Amino acid sequence: MRLIAAMGIAVMLGTAFTGNAQTTKPKPAANPTLTYAKIPDTEVMTSTAMATWVRNNTSNQTDALKAIYAWVGKNIAYDTRNTYDPQYYKDTTDAALKTLRTRQAICYGYSSLFVEIARKAGISAMLVSGYTINGSQLSADGSHAWVAVNVDGKWSLVDPTWAAGGVSGNKFYPSFTWKYFMVAPAIFIKTHVPFDPMYQFLDHPYTHTEIKENNWTAAASRPVFAYADTIAAWQKLDSTARLESTVDRIRRFGVSNMYISTELSYMLQVLDVGRQNAKVMAQNAMAEKFNATTTRYNELVNDYNTYVAFKNKQFTPSKPDAEIRQWVDKMAADAEAIVTGLNEVVFEDGSNARSVSEAKRSAKDMKDRIAEEQAFVTKYLKTGKMFRKSLFYKMSWMGIPLN
Repeated sequence: MRLIAAMGIAVMLGTAFTGNAQTTKPKPAANPTLTYAKIPDTEVMTSTAMATWVRNNTSNQTDALKAIYAWVGKNIAYDTRNTYDPQYYKDTTDAALKTLRTRQAICYGYSSLFVEIARKAGISAMLVSGYTINGSQLSADGSHAWVAVNVDGKWSLVDPTWAAGGVSGNKFYPSFTWKYFMVAPAIFIKTHVPFDPMYQFLDHPYTHTEIKENNWTAAASRPVFAYADTIAAWQKLDSTARLESTVDRIRRFGVSNMYISTELSYMLQVLDVGRQNAKVMAQNAMAEKFNATTTRYNELVNDYNTYVAFKNKQFTPSKPDAEIRQWVDKMAADAEAIVTGLNEVVFEDGSNARSVSEAKRSAKDMKDRIAEEQAFVTKYLKTGKMFRKSLFYKMSWMGIPLN
């Protein structure tokens, strides 16, 4: 029986974004001075070490977030070299590691590191992606990323990138500010617009068109959006279902600018690749199942051939009746399991499907042969020992078969 090698199919994901710089920002009206716990240099080699220090040296989550915000804002420089290469940071885990190692990042790196430290410190935090506006003017810098944190059941927003400073003439100018620390959602929406309305954290979220038109009254006439329940339900979903629900919400709230369109295209591409990979994984699992079943079939063929050789010698050397019975019954059980296993294997590929069909025919034939041997053994064991030898050959008397 020909085996099918497990299929290895690599599906590459290519992403396309419209910038990710966020090099410009509204000028802070004031830069309040807040006291905070300073993370020592000895504790900043890993996000885990930082989180542990913060957790052990602050009295509450707000103070812990102050320490994280201040360290990230004062120690990470803006990566002007990779400003328009967002895929360089799109993997959040890699982005956090890269940001901590190089001490520079674009918005995804700043936010990914912030979220990772906060979560390890036991604080609920999420990375949010969207775009920014200044009045009715859409930012020309592309998409942006920031952070949502939940303290005492209340969501607020943090922008560690804008906290660090700004860029002018392709040069980063550090200018730390507390203005973007734990801002109320109703205020943050005036400058930071998430692609997914769930991350507005508002009972009456605005559509992208309403935000573009500075229409801050229309949303109040719509039913309340239970964002807390939506987030709770979303968190219980697997990664694919989460992305599908996000795409649905984005579409319902309107694709009104190129940043939303680009992000939506990226998400749909991720979903498509995910479905392709899931299909590949399913087919690989089928190949593994088929290979395992055919290996078991080959073992059964060897066992059956050994049995046939034993039968051809008229069951000599002698074995106990119970052992012979157990032998053929086990072969029958194995044959049944093999047939069942092959019936569960389904391939979309034509050549693989034909191989499965061939294997099924061979397994069915073997099952039938073993069934015949079961019947023979049953008859053999019911026959008196003096007459058993006659069962191994056919004799006839006057043309009438005696067996």
